[in-house]
Amino acid sequence: EKRYARTSGSVGFAGGWRNVNPLEEAPSIQKITLQGHTLHRYLPANDRHLDVTLDGTDAALGVPAGATFALEEESPREFSSTMKQYGKVVSVGNWQISADGRSLTESYWVPSSPNEKAVLVYEKQ
Repeated sequence: EKRYARTSGSVGFAGGWRNVNPLEEAPSIQKITLQGHTLHRYLPANDRHLDVTLDGTDAALGVPAGATFALEEESPREFSSTMKQYGKVVSVGNWQISADGRSLTESYWVPSSPNEKAVLVYEKQ
């Protein structure tokens, strides 16, 4: 489990998030913005940008080669996610904002092993 603290934003997905333990492999800081039905995720540490429409359409990740990521809005506080490698689904999951807007939980798993989830928790300071 990885913990992030909100550095900006309000109660939704949009805002800045900082890795509480930067020695871990997860990005130290990320910024999420929403424009209409497009989510923009920016990782300043490696200057990576990702724009994803919230309708399940695949967006190219760039690294690793052939990887795509898709988000689909399930509710105002939850997105389902799908990651593919050369068109084959390698993980599925969801992003969910807590009712109080203080934390963002990102869970993902290999479709054949839904009980073996990786969970990232981003917390508002």
